[in-house]
Amino acid sequence: MEKECITPFIPETQTIVGAMTIFAKWEALPVNVRFYPNTVSETPLPDNDRNNLAGYAQSFPLGGTATDPGEPTPAECGMPPDATFLGWYQKGGSGGFIKYNFENTVDADLDIYARWQYTPALYTVTYDADGATAGTAPQDGLEYLSGANITVKDGSSLMKGDRVFIGWRIAPADENPELYQAASQITVSNQNITLIAVYAAPSNASYLVYHINIPSDTRTHYIESLTGAQIAVDEPADISLTQPGYTFIGWSTDPNATEPEYQPGDILTLPQSGEDLYAVWRVYTIDGRVWLDADKGGIHTADEAPQDDIAVTLLKLGEISGEYEVVTDAQGRAVTVETGNQIDMNTGTVTAYQPGGYQFTGLAPGTYAVRFDNAGTVKVSQFIISPPNIGGDDTVDSDGIAAYNPSTDLLAQAVISGIVLPEADEVPQTLYESKNNDLGIYPRETISFSFTKIIGTDTEKPLAQAEFKVYKSTHVHNDTCGGLTVNGTCSFIASQRDGNVFDASVWNTDTPVCTVTSDEQGEVMLTGLDTGVYMLVETKAPDGYELSKGCWILDVDQTDTANPVTITGSPISPTAANGQPNAFIKLTNNGVDSYFLPNYEKMDMPIAGGMGAILYTAGGVLLTGAAGLAFVLTGRRKQGKHSM
Repeated sequence: MEKECITPFIPETQTIVGAMTIFAKWEALPVNVRFYPNTVSETPLPDNDRNNLAGYAQSFPLGGTATDPGEPTPAECGMPPDATFLGWYQKGGSGGFIKYNFENTVDADLDIYARWQYTPALYTVTYDADGATAGTAPQDGLEYLSGANITVKDGSSLMKGDRVFIGWRIAPADENPELYQAASQITVSNQNITLIAVYAAPSNASYLVYHINIPSDTRTHYIESLTGAQIAVDEPADISLTQPGYTFIGWSTDPNATEPEYQPGDILTLPQSGEDLYAVWRVYTIDGRVWLDADKGGIHTADEAPQDDIAVTLLKLGEISGEYEVVTDAQGRAVTVETGNQIDMNTGTVTAYQPGGYQFTGLAPGTYAVRFDNAGTVKVSQFIISPPNIGGDDTVDSDGIAAYNPSTDLLAQAVISGIVLPEADEVPQTLYESKNNDLGIYPRETISFSFTKIIGTDTEKPLAQAEFKVYKSTHVHNDTCGGLTVNGTCSFIASQRDGNVFDASVWNTDTPVCTVTSDEQGEVMLTGLDTGVYMLVETKAPDGYELSKGCWILDVDQTDTANPVTITGSPISPTAANGQPNAFIKLTNNGVDSYFLPNYEKMDMPIAGGMGAILYTAGGVLLTGAAGLAFVLTGRRKQGKHSM
């Protein structure tokens, strides 16, 4: 309790009586110093008994100094015997090393590294022609580190009398019976290498030829040897006979074999007639087709046509991410092919395929998916995807799962996933095809609606250059009231806006469905309208004319063949004065309905009530643009005025 901190105070057992001063007593934590055998090692030296020298693991109070452990031996640091110890070093902030001063005080745990200097041994390769009477032994002027692989040079020009060159043996030849041919690999192992030429009488000579055995690829590797020689069968990679996208499973003497006879490392005894070995490969492909599903039933029939020019992108399930990732080529581009074509993954070559079909060939084992999207000449957004997996027959059903753009309700993509290409040892045949990855599609039926922009109410005076935009609601179409379901309520009032800002939670105003301008005849044609609720807004009036107020709500229902479109006028806001939009005028002539939308010259608008309050009688039809009063466009679809 005293200032000198001799007597401890223990609150659990001692009682404070009166005023008392208590002093804290501190004890410094130790710091640890580790010594490493070299500057690249991640494992410190063990704290072994070093004949009373300082240990390699030191611990002392903060602010103390480390003790120099002296010079380690190359052996205990895993260095070559002729390595020279340069001293103990500390890693600097930039990654370099600074010689450590053992007089420095240590304020934190510390790592210290031994530095060495040595010249690594280099080894040579010499070719001995062994008394050749013709030809010259090749030269290798390089020097190699231990562990390096050398590529054996060709000695086929050598002859010794009437005997021909059949290969090289490592000296001493009587202890190393293996023959090495040109392009073979030998690993340097802490000594120079001498290769001695081996000869045989022509009558005793034999050969071994490896064939890559891939269509349109005639590469071979030729080996001369002796009749009866026992040769270890090579790996394709060791003799430059590999091909991306082809999985090697062994060698066979039959070019059409589906199962191998030899594996790399097996011993083959050469007959006098020589031997030819053909690579046996597993080749993987994924293919399928896209067809126009005329009856929308999801089952392909013989009379249903193929659909070319749909983009198909290949994806593969990532081993680490666990998600499908786009497969890319050597340039980092997505591997995509349009239907009607096939692509060789080895070469990137795209060639024609069966109509509506697609194929990816030369794949590696794994789990894949194919994605049909809008990257092709023909956009999938023009279509609806057929129902998947109907009928249980994979050869005729559609397999795609659709994903629609939530903003437009248009098809964004369709995906067929879970396409498994098994490992080579699980596949009985050399060509493994994942077939019938098919997609049925049918054209998206849409509604068209047209009207004529006019000057005032004169239907004989068309007005050009009035611009309109159409936006689609992000909310669900409500079949009960024909409007929108907003916060659980069926409503057209959701179209309202404050000032010039539309409610982004209701309307997708970032991407209009279309922007249309009235032509010289005043016609405005709205096309490609799916079932849903749309907002029609006049965004630019011709010079000298007032811009229409408010907007019009178009309720489109493709299933209602008689009355597919209903229009309701809507004000700018519930409290806006003169906020009603102009009313449409409908004329019926000989059973044909035509629609007109007035624009008024500036300063020529009615003083009160807004155009939404004015009623027009034309051809016996009464129309209004007032909010909340909807009128139905009739189901007649003559002269292209509105149609499915």
